[in-house]
Amino acid sequence: FKKEGSIISDHFFGFTETINECLYCKQNYVSKGCPASICYNYELFNCLIFPLEKVKTMKNNNNQMNSNNIIITIYECFKYNQNTKLFTYCNICKHNGYSNYTSKIFVSPNILILILDRERGNVFNVKLDFYEIIDITQFVLIKDKPQLIYDLYGVISYIGESGPNAQFVASCKSPIDKWYRYNDAFVNPINDLKEEVIDFATPYILFYQKV
Repeated sequence: FKKEGSIISDHFFGFTETINECLYCKQNYVSKGCPASICYNYELFNCLIFPLEKVKTMKNNNNQMNSNNIIITIYECFKYNQNTKLFTYCNICKHNGYSNYTSKIFVSPNILILILDRERGNVFNVKLDFYEIIDITQFVLIKDKPQLIYDLYGVISYIGESGPNAQFVASCKSPIDKWYRYNDAFVNPINDLKEEVIDFATPYILFYQKV
């Protein structure tokens, strides 16, 4: 990877660690007196995709409630991504049994891109509380710093109801810490980050930079 790397991969790519524990494989190994079979897989990633509807369902189940007005946080999205998920197919033994998959951030990139997956037709159903500064130390296995702090520098948002009047706009922070909104041919300064970016419209993609 180092031989094929570039300035792009240095800044935008991290690694995930995926643990696959097939219950069928485990039973076979244990019956033969061998340690349980666990497969570790490491993959590059340049963005994390958070399925907001599923995160909301997880929070509803944990709170034993069913509310459409519930607000989820960006940290709950990270937590959902690292929960163990049950699959009915094992990529190792090809058996249609049950497998536990757990995916974690192994190494985090300098530029962290978070895509907020909003199901078609449910654009406004999930309200997300995100922050200008986030600390993801607890979600990363290999840390290059004692604390992994990220600073928000870009947001792609969706304005208006669905139809011809709806559109995407970008809000970005310049190197001198001044925010601007880019809306077609119009570029306007942003004075209040929370009011004019975080609470302004429906966010779709968040861009963070490691501090």
